[in-house]
Amino acid sequence: MKKPVLCILLILSLLMTATGCSIEHNVSTNSSRAFKKDLMGISDAIKSVEISFRRPAVIYKVNMIKEPMQETLDTILEKVKSFTTVENMDEIARKVGWKQRVSQIYLRINTDKDDFIEHEYFSRYYKTAVVEDREDNIDAYQTWKKSSTLKETDFEN
Repeated sequence: MKKPVLCILLILSLLMTATGCSIEHNVSTNSSRAFKKDLMGISDAIKSVEISFRRPAVIYKVNMIKEPMQETLDTILEKVKSFTTVENMDEIARKVGWKQRVSQIYLRINTDKDDFIEHEYFSRYYKTAVVEDREDNIDAYQTWKKSSTLKETDFEN
């Protein structure tokens, strides 16, 4: 009788630990609220802007009502780059109780009513997968890349 109860307790604790690691936090700081307002002013096609934290990443999601012109995408990306500073990411980390660097940033742009992300850009704090605060390993969100192989299954929550 004790073995099944212990197994159930072990499984439950493992499940709680595994799901607790990926809690998504909505981000709301003075600077992030101003940033969202700034993004909303770029185009009438922007329906909403969400900022969330899911360790170890900050995710900006821009929801639009139609496919934007390249100029609009470029403006969104430039504003995101300007906001994504070490100071702002450290503020977000403190706000959600994360005691490490935000290591990844994602900009996801949905241009229609479905949940599929049509455009995604990303940046990292570290240049390599090694989390090491050496000067030659820190990019500090300066390099941004466009994801080139988006599939509908890449963004399931």
